[in-house]
Amino acid sequence: RKPEMHGLVGVNALGEIAGYAVIRDAEPDQHDSWIRMFIVDNRLQRRKPRAYGEPPGVGTQFLGKVVDWGFTTKTHDARERESLHAGVVMDVPGWDRSRGLFRGYGFRSVYVLDDEVDVFLRKVGATVKRDIIRLSLSRREWENLPRRQTMPPPSSPASA
Repeated sequence: RKPEMHGLVGVNALGEIAGYAVIRDAEPDQHDSWIRMFIVDNRLQRRKPRAYGEPPGVGTQFLGKVVDWGFTTKTHDARERESLHAGVVMDVPGWDRSRGLFRGYGFRSVYVLDDEVDVFLRKVGATVKRDIIRLSLSRREWENLPRRQTMPPPSSPASA
């Protein structure tokens, strides 16, 4: 219902949903589009570092598809996306893996926002304040990624 929000679903070779992401277009006269959500099915997540020569995991593959879609399609108001940003909530279970996924793809850390969000932690049984690290990837950086393959954009967000 919001034209500036784009839901993307990752489907694996078995036809199963592997992940979900949302890209929010930048406001008019701004250039910071955001990956608002990036979720990979917990059953498909790699729990150990990738061995040399081992293919990229589902998260890396899906992130590549989301980023490629973001930079190869126009915004709802027909602009090119100049950058993609993501925020990772720090000091929660798995946060370092999420940060590592984005940084490993080529996103750079921009800054940390102190006490930015309230998060309920099950182990603690309480809501606590947590910092967010902002990461960014510009179109120019994406175009220069050595592993990037030039592919036509998918026909619809659901096929990303």
